[in-house]
Amino acid sequence: DGWWFLNTGVPHYVEFVDDLEAVDVTGRGRAIRRDTTRFPQGTNVNFVQITGDGTIRMRTYERGVENETLACGTGATAAAIVTAFARQPHTTDFRITVPGGALAVRFSHGQGTQTYTDIRLTGPARRVFEGVFDSENF
Repeated sequence: DGWWFLNTGVPHYVEFVDDLEAVDVTGRGRAIRRDTTRFPQGTNVNFVQITGDGTIRMRTYERGVENETLACGTGATAAAIVTAFARQPHTTDFRITVPGGALAVRFSHGQGTQTYTDIRLTGPARRVFEGVFDSENF
């Protein structure tokens, strides 16, 4: 269905897919993330399925983590902007379902431009891990 590349603070590859569950996020994500011919600094890789007007589902392979993550805020922002630009030009408020829950992205967009401002990302924050490390070993 096509792919896009943009930077929302970090580089993001966004690919539209018909069946998000069928995507090999780790395998394909790793290959795309390491494609330094196209992406010299590497890239985060987001697979996006449009589920309705202003609603999408997303799975992300994140560089640095080098695996699929439960959520990615800059990826959700990239996915919403690309979806608006390429598929839903009159939509500026998105609900994004990720494996870790639900996020929302909204923005202002000057029609006929590639300028997106007042970008707002919202979603829950919850503790998923607690630990202690010995700083003398670093």
